[in-house]
Amino acid sequence: MTREAGWWDEQIVMPGGAFTPAGSIHLGETMTCSTTRAHFAARTATQAIKHTRVRGAVLDSISGCLFNQGRLLPQTAGLLYANEERAARERARSPSFEIRGRRVFSIFHRWAEANYGHWIAQVLPALFHLMADPEFASSVLLLPKMPFASQRSSLHRLLRELPDHKFVEDNEAIFCDDITISSLLTDWLADVDTASQSMYNAITDPRWRQSGFVTDTPKTMIYYWREDSAARTMRNESELIEMLAQFGIIPVICGTMSFREQVEAFSSASLVVGAHGAGLLNVAFCRPGATLYELFPGHFMPTLANRIAQARGLHYWADQFEPDPVPDLDGTGMEVEMLKRRSRTWAVDIPYIKARIETILDTMMPEFGSPGWPAEINGNRVMSVVR
Repeated sequence: MTREAGWWDEQIVMPGGAFTPAGSIHLGETMTCSTTRAHFAARTATQAIKHTRVRGAVLDSISGCLFNQGRLLPQTAGLLYANEERAARERARSPSFEIRGRRVFSIFHRWAEANYGHWIAQVLPALFHLMADPEFASSVLLLPKMPFASQRSSLHRLLRELPDHKFVEDNEAIFCDDITISSLLTDWLADVDTASQSMYNAITDPRWRQSGFVTDTPKTMIYYWREDSAARTMRNESELIEMLAQFGIIPVICGTMSFREQVEAFSSASLVVGAHGAGLLNVAFCRPGATLYELFPGHFMPTLANRIAQARGLHYWADQFEPDPVPDLDGTGMEVEMLKRRSRTWAVDIPYIKARIETILDTMMPEFGSPGWPAEINGNRVMSVVR
């Protein structure tokens, strides 16, 4: 199915449809708001995946939007923050770089450079589906800058060899004769996105295990420890980790791990516990039937891991906890509000979580492990990622 508007056309490459999650969902009594519970409840539909091809467009590197002679591509409008469109239009009027006579595929995303979660949940799946286009190999690929080694490693795992490519620089406007983008980069996940599963399955496919990339190991139980992040600090996290150790749940710090190590840790886990954060989206590599227990500060509760868990067939548990007061920061505007949200600390109710862990372990399927499984990956205790 194709939709056209003269200067762009949109093709549905994977239609949406009815959906019933294979895993169960258990929202704790801490999640008292009916609207919040509805957001995290089982979804009943999948999102359609669409590719939009635009002629004569300028990519604005700050917003990620596309413009054609001052017209905003409607598919990218959701990428704009409030009051940002006028400045984006102005930048698009004076392109600083041009790509003519070549077809361009873009996996640029404004948040992917600094956020591994957007890279895993959106950029890599978009790339995987764009690669299916017969003209991809002869195209130019637009990429976000990749400061993390895990980003570069994951890209090469999928592509093996990069086509002609360009890294999108800060404050750059790039004119393209012919550019294609994926809805995976522009749409928010209101429903489940099953299109990403083919990419996740490719990485955890048995052929990867045979080649040594992912191995069948004893099922571990891990805690995603955000020690390397200054955002949304959990004040009593060390006490939480001590309590979880009683059940054989070991902490892993994704920021200190290679992409291979992260895939291996999560694909080997029967239970993943952690506060919402970019590294937690590695649950995309968990095996169906595993369990995710996600913890939230009440002021920041995205549903991204929930949607991935539903798509992967994981059992999903969640609780929210009261954040500390908003920090007193000078200034106004969007950037200050975002900084306040990142700086706001919180604490969890450890006795409550302990009771929830006991319940979770009682309900886990026997083949996915139980307290006492060795906390090992590839036969070695995970000392390199445990502090």
